[in-house]
Amino acid sequence: AALGIQSGDEHDPFAPPQVWVYPVREDAYARAARVISETPPSRTGRQRLFLAALHGHTTKRITPPPASAFAPFDQAVLERAHSPHWVVHELLNIASEARLDRVVARIEHCKDADGYEVRAFCMPGALPHLSPLVVGTHHLFLGLEDPRFNRVGAMVHMESRAAVDLAVAYFATLWEDR
Repeated sequence: AALGIQSGDEHDPFAPPQVWVYPVREDAYARAARVISETPPSRTGRQRLFLAALHGHTTKRITPPPASAFAPFDQAVLERAHSPHWVVHELLNIASEARLDRVVARIEHCKDADGYEVRAFCMPGALPHLSPLVVGTHHLFLGLEDPRFNRVGAMVHMESRAAVDLAVAYFATLWEDR
């Protein structure tokens, strides 16, 4: 409400959005993975998943452990990328050679996924931004960079069509920026 976002639905267009805060990274990624997995396909076309991992070049990143909290999240995104009912767009800032290698491996894994598209860039000296994750038409996660990993450390989850519309417009400006 402080952002001036009115969510609502067909029954009450002025109902405030529902908001959850996840200050612990593991909880944030677990919740995001559940939302991605539980969001049903659209009845009118492809459902969307937009992810912008906009990390800065502020510190040296470490590789997450293989059994990390990120694995279910990554699996949920990859399942949606390979689904004919979803469109997945990822926007990534490449902050290191190791990061580039992981992105290339992900692209190779998804090369046959019809609805999967990635745009990557490298901007030395880039500052971290809020990293949006849009799931479907009602779920928006905004994450703050975790300086240890190429991930976010905390997230806010909003269930709001208006917030999603705003984030999609923001994502589109990033996506189309050459």
